[in-house]
Amino acid sequence: MSFDAHNWELLEKQRARLELLLVKNDTWEDLLTYLSWALTPAPAIQTKDARHAVVWGENDGTLGLEDAIALMRANPAATLILSGGVYGREQTTSDMGALDMYATYRERMLKEGTDETAIKERVIIESSSLHTGHQRELISPLLAALKSERISFIEPFYHMPRFALSLGEGFNDHGYRPAVLPVPFGEATTPHPMKGPLNAPAEQTFTYEELLCLPPTPSRATDTVKSEDCGELDKILAYQATNPAQCLSFKEALAWFRIASSTE
Repeated sequence: MSFDAHNWELLEKQRARLELLLVKNDTWEDLLTYLSWALTPAPAIQTKDARHAVVWGENDGTLGLEDAIALMRANPAATLILSGGVYGREQTTSDMGALDMYATYRERMLKEGTDETAIKERVIIESSSLHTGHQRELISPLLAALKSERISFIEPFYHMPRFALSLGEGFNDHGYRPAVLPVPFGEATTPHPMKGPLNAPAEQTFTYEELLCLPPTPSRATDTVKSEDCGELDKILAYQATNPAQCLSFKEALAWFRIASSTE
């Protein structure tokens, strides 16, 4: 389900508070146009071009694995970059670090008959970043050095908008302007595997739409520290307001990623 195919009643309910936080002359239409691009899977491509990179930066368990495998099989000369350095949270957030992502990917590819050398030759593991800001600092210059002309981003639906804006800021800093192809996994109604409201039954979790649109919301604690989830759009707006900015504004993103306005 694409962004445009969903009834975004929850997003509209958040409009009054979110619109007040817009920066750099961004408008609500800019935000919607950007979200429509980021949350709609890019058309599948199939090439033998080594200038294509696939970045898989978050997984929610093993979600995203099928997209990574499909893209790498369709693009046999592409480079796969696995990113993430936070370990030990699999039982609380369902996320795993890049080394474990690679182990899962390798196991599947071997079972499907891919030679191990062929797997290793096409994978870069970035296992240091602890958050999206680190990924901007580490992955952006790496991709610029690789001179990849097309990049597929594999991210969960709710995190794709912030990830692309953050990496886009890094690309801008390096004067590097590839064609970015969003590959969000899940959709608005997808329940998160683990993250849920405070004191709610274990089977009740936030939907990807709630994680994107709601403000930071008390959630089941992962330890003795107070925990909050949701707030992806709030984080974007906060990162846009810092000096220097930690991610592109929506207008900057429309220009940098060459996103056509819905009115064009």
